[in-house]
Amino acid sequence: MKKWPLFFLLFLYCFIANGQSPVVLKLKNYTSNHISEKTYLHFDKPYYATGDTIYFKAYVTLGEKHQLSDLSGVLHVDLINSGNKIEQGIKLPLVNGLAWGDFVLPDTLAPGNYRIRAYTRWMLNDGNLFEQTIPVGSVHTQKVPENSTAKSVIAKPDLQFFPESGQLIAGLPARVAFKAIGVNGLGIGAKGSVTDNTGREVGHFESAHLGMGSFSFTPEAGKSYKASVIFT
Repeated sequence: MKKWPLFFLLFLYCFIANGQSPVVLKLKNYTSNHISEKTYLHFDKPYYATGDTIYFKAYVTLGEKHQLSDLSGVLHVDLINSGNKIEQGIKLPLVNGLAWGDFVLPDTLAPGNYRIRAYTRWMLNDGNLFEQTIPVGSVHTQKVPENSTAKSVIAKPDLQFFPESGQLIAGLPARVAFKAIGVNGLGIGAKGSVTDNTGREVGHFESAHLGMGSFSFTPEAGKSYKASVIFT
C-alpha cells in the first residue's frame, strides 16, 4: 500500500474540510453563475387535422425552483415536418415568462407527425430545447377520375397511433392519440380496446371527431400491446 506524505494528507484534509477543494470551488462557481431556462407548451388538443388551428400557451421557467422567468423577452416556436424542415416559425413576446400563440394548418398540409420546438436565446446555451410530437390527420377526399384505367385494388381502413411525447416510457402514464382513416382517405369512426401480451385489457378507445381520439394507459416494461378495433 502506497504511503502519502503527511503534509500532503493534511493539505488535502484542510481543503476538503473547508469545502474549498479546486473541484468543489469550480462546482460552486458554475452553479452560482450558471442560470438555466426551461420551456413548456400546453396545447388545446393532443391531435389536429389539416385546416385546424393549433393553439398553445407557453411557460418559461428559471432555475431549479421552476419559477416563471423574466430573463428572456422573446420565445421562438417552430412547426417542423417529418423531413426536419420548418413549416412555420414565429416569435412571441414573453411577459413574466408567459406567452400565447397559434399555428394555422393549411388544407394543403401533408398529414403525418409534426414536431413543435420552442426555445429562448438563453436556452441555446444549454441545448435544452422544448420539443413535442403533434399528429396531424387529413380531411381530404381522394378522388379517382372516371376515365381512369388503373386496376382496382382492395383497400382497407387504417388505424394509426401517436404517443403524445413521441414514445412510450415504461412506468409513466401515457396519453395516446389515434386516427382512423377509411378507404376514401376520410376519417371514419373507430372504437376498440388495447390489451397486453397476457390478454389483460389496459385501455379502451373511441373516436370523437373525424376518426380521431385519444386514450390513456401506463405501459409496463417487458410487455407488448395490441389493439382490437371496430370501424363504424
